[in-house]
Amino acid sequence: MEADVRANLMQRLEYLKAMRAARERLPEVAAVIAAAESDEDALAGIRSTLGCSEIAASVVYNMQLRRLRVRPQDALTAEIAEVEQLLEDG
Repeated sequence: MEADVRANLMQRLEYLKAMRAARERLPEVAAVIAAAESDEDALAGIRSTLGCSEIAASVVYNMQLRRLRVRPQDALTAEIAEVEQLLEDG
C-alpha cells in the first residue's frame, strides 16, 4: 500500500472513531459545546472529552447531529472495521 493511501486511511479511521465516540457520549459532547464561550473552547472541550486530536475534534464539531443517530448494523462501526482491514491488508 502506498504511503499516501495508508496515511489517508489512518486519518479516516481517526475521524470515524471520534464520530463513534461522540455518538456514544452525545450528552457530554452536547454539554461541552453548549457551555463553550467560543469555537476554540468547544474544540478544546471535545478534545478533552473524547481524547481525540484537534482535527478529529473539528470533524465532530462541524458534523451535522443527524450523523450521530444509531443506524441499522451500526454503519460507523462497520466502516471502522473496513478501514482497519484495509490497513492490515496493506
